[in-house]
Amino acid sequence: MTGAETPILALLAGLAVGALVVAIARRPRTEHGLHEQVLLQAGELRRIADQGAQRELASEQFRQGLEGARRALEELRTHDQDRRAADGEQREVVRRLATVLAGGASKGRAGEFILREHLAELPPGMLVTDFRVNGKVVEFGLLLPDGRRLPIDSKWSAVAELEALEAARDPTERDACARAVERAVTSRAKEVAQ
Repeated sequence: MTGAETPILALLAGLAVGALVVAIARRPRTEHGLHEQVLLQAGELRRIADQGAQRELASEQFRQGLEGARRALEELRTHDQDRRAADGEQREVVRRLATVLAGGASKGRAGEFILREHLAELPPGMLVTDFRVNGKVVEFGLLLPDGRRLPIDSKWSAVAELEALEAARDPTERDACARAVERAVTSRAKEVAQ
């Protein structure tokens, strides 16, 4: 070997050692960077899994709320049907009672009985029974503080007209039915006033 080759070989050996040192120095950084990247990806996967679990929980809560609303709606529907059936029965009872009360003298006694029960709650001495007004007997009356008597009669008027008014849906028809009720009540009031 000549004198010129030795420095070149030394330079090449130095370069090889330097490249080896750089390669060794980079290798742990690359593995460390890869490890950090894996940890970062694992954290991201955990976050996505947590979001999925939260969505699943929210979805389950929504399903439970929806099922609760369905049950409540079904209960309301059942209660409404029961109420409608009871209302229908009550209407029928009231209609039959009105028929009894609006009937002749024997049926009118039923109305007088009901009226007597309600008037019995008045203070004693305020209710007067069977007194004469213009030659006619009035079943009940209220004794007023000034000594005058206010006659009360158990007459039911315009039952058919009231039923027609209740059944009417058209505003024009309702107005006509309301006027018929007013005429019937006015006519009855004039009759009682005599």
